[in-house]
Amino acid sequence: MKRSDALRVLARAKPELAKRFGVVRLVLFGSMARDEVRPDSDVRATKGSIFILGTCH
Repeated sequence: MKRSDALRVLARAKPELAKRFGVVRLVLFGSMARDEVRPDSDVRATKGSIFILGTCH
C-alpha cells in the first residue's frame, strides 16, 4: 500500500474510529510515512496504552 492510499483509508475510517474508540488523531509513521513499505512491513496503531500490530500484506 502506498502512503497516499493509506492516507485515504485513514481519512475514510476516522469518523468510525472516533465514534467507536475515541480516536482524535491518526498519524502515519515509519516505512508507511516514508512511502517505503515492503511486504514484511508492519502496521501499528496506538490509542493510549493499546498497541495493535499487523502486516501490510
